[in-house]
This record gives sequence, C-alpha cells and structure tokens, in this order.
Amino acid sequence: LSFNVLADCYVRVDGQPWNAFAHVEDAHLVWESRVPQILQLLHGSAADVICLQEVQAEKREPPGGGPEEWRLPAWTDQLHGYTGVLQGKKQKEWDKESERNLRLTGKSSPTGVATFYTTERFEESAASKHGSGSGTTLFLRCRDSLEPGGVPLEVAVANVHLVGDPSKAADHIKALHSLKKNLGRQSLRIVCGDFNGDCKPGTEVADWFAQEGFAETPTGTSWAEPGNASRLDHIFATTGLRLIAASGDLSPDEVANGLPCASCPSDHAPVAACFSGEMRGRCPW
Repeated sequence: LSFNVLADCYVRVDGQPWNAFAHVEDAHLVWESRVPQILQLLHGSAADVICLQEVQAEKREPPGGGPEEWRLPAWTDQLHGYTGVLQGKKQKEWDKESERNLRLTGKSSPTGVATFYTTERFEESAASKHGSGSGTTLFLRCRDSLEPGGVPLEVAVANVHLVGDPSKAADHIKALHSLKKNLGRQSLRIVCGDFNGDCKPGTEVADWFAQEGFAETPTGTSWAEPGNASRLDHIFATTGLRLIAASGDLSPDEVANGLPCASCPSDHAPVAACFSGEMRGRCPW
C-alpha cells in the first residue's frame, strides 16, 4: 500500500494557493482528527508493506536513551505489528529541511518517506538504502515456513516521492537512475509512491520503467479536486511478480467533492496491490 498522508505543515500555507483547499471543510483538515482516520485506514488495509509519503519527522529521544534526534513521529507507534523505517537522511539534512519549512510554511517540521512492514511476516535481508530524491528501498525476506530446501521469497520495495513541478521531468529521471543503483539486481522489485504525474505510456517516467522491466499496476485514480480526478500515485512491479488484485478508482462522491473529505483524510487516496511471486535463486545483495 502506498499513501501520501498530506503533512500538516503543507495545509493552508499563506502564499501557497495550491495548498489552500478552498473546497474542503475545516474539520477535514485538522491533523488531530486526520490521524485516527489514517491509522484506521492503514490497519484496515492489513497490508504487508506500507509506504507513506509526507511523513513529518519529530525530534524524539532514541529508544535506548540519548540526545533527541529526528525520528518517526509518535503517531506511527500505534502501527502495532509493523517495523518502521524513516528515510535515511543525516541529522544535518533533517535540520536544514526543518529550517527551510519554518521559513516557507511557518512550521519547523521536515518531511520524508517512511516504510513499514509486518514484523511477523518479514525481516530485512540487507541494509536499507536511501537517497534524497530516490526515497527509501527495503530488502525484505519472507519469514513464512518453506518446504525443505526451499528458498524464502525476497523482494526489494522502494518508496519514492518525486518533485511536483511538471517542468522538472529531468529531475524525475535523475532520481530514478539513483533508485536503480539502490535496487540492485534483485529480480523481484516493487517501486511505489507519489509520482506527481499520470505516468502515461510515452512519458519519460513510464518509458524508464518499461525499459527497466517494470509493469505499472492499474490502481486507478488517487487525487481529486471537485469534478476532476487524476492518477498521481503509482505502483510498478517487475514481471516476476504476478498481480492478484489492485485498488480501483475514487468514488463518484470523492471526485465530485474533492479530497480530503469525510472518507479520505488526505488529498491523496491510498493505492494498493496484492502480488504473488516465486524465487528463482538467491538474491544477489
């Protein structure tokens, strides 16, 4: 499952008309009200892997004690049964983004991507890899019992958030080239996130994925303002993964009224897919 949760620091910022949400009732934008809805949605999905974008990091003390550092926000502690990995920026990078957001939005909350996986079912088979533009890539090994001599399923899952300026297509491709290095040579790969574009065949991003052996999952529309819906959030998977099911389009009411709304606590709806796969050898990480 991939979901841009709409960071509170980007809601109704003075001087940013694209974040005004004039069509949205005030109650649907209050962060304290949106968090329970987000958690309910995530738990209800029962997804094995959850990829979130626009997660506001918080200064928190590490579990073992010590000076505060930028970590996953406290609300994610309620994702019981999941292990979470915040985008691996250096503390100085988080500090710099915090200062930037304070200057631009009035709130000193840096944002990034965060990925969660079910602890009971998966373990990390190699260290996660990160990039400022290429997001976070986790290398997951299934814990499920196997027949004697069987090879456990391993999959690389990348969580990305590409810049929103449509004139920066070159930046999108640069980020994807960086992502390619992080993904390595594993045959089972999934890339998902907020692409800030429709990724139609013929676009640079769609062509890049096709050349790299990925197929797009038909997950339907995920963003809407009144009367207009778009596909901005996507899931791409290599052909070794077989699609079983995928989320569909927004409801007519969601399109008519726009997001966020009573049924969706963000300006993006989550997109999800279920896959099956089979290992043909051990992973080369």
